[in-house]
Amino acid sequence: MAKQYIEPQYKAPGAYNSQYTNKLNSLQDSILNYGAFNYDYNKDNKYQAYAKEYGRLGNLARQNTLGDLASNTGGYASSYATSAANEAQNDYNRQLAAMIPQLEETAYNRWMDQYNRNVTNYGLVKEADDTAYGKYRDTVTDGQWKFGQDWNKYSYNKNYDYQQNRDSITDKQWKDQFSWQKKMDNKNYALQKKALKR
Repeated sequence: MAKQYIEPQYKAPGAYNSQYTNKLNSLQDSILNYGAFNYDYNKDNKYQAYAKEYGRLGNLARQNTLGDLASNTGGYASSYATSAANEAQNDYNRQLAAMIPQLEETAYNRWMDQYNRNVTNYGLVKEADDTAYGKYRDTVTDGQWKFGQDWNKYSYNKNYDYQQNRDSITDKQWKDQFSWQKKMDNKNYALQKKALKR
């Protein structure tokens, strides 16, 4: 009786499910929808801090100038003293205004750095996702290779047993035919012998 072989079954793994999808989508969105650079010094905290300090220094310079000039005129303010005091204060206002391009450049660099960080982070997460997908594909390929090996072994054993079974049937048929032929030949020989004796 031929052996019974269990036909191998291929168990396909589930579809690749990336753990990075949400992060990739979020980073991609942050890159694609990154707003244009727009600088408003009135909304810049650094500018506000400088404005406060330069305003304080300007007022102090104004008061000092008025005080110095008033002491030279017996304590009376003059139009020259007022003009000189205003000029001392305006000097600080000009210094503050001169800082705006530098503050804008700093803000632009921060804006650009954030954009570049988003791009870099997207690349790192994408690389991690590609690595994970590569491992998944390796698992799929290994499973397919093993199934192919199991199938070849199954087919070989089944065909081998089938051929052996066919050979044994053929051998039995040949033996039966040969035995029958021998039997018939013996009968014919016996009949011929008998016929010759008459």
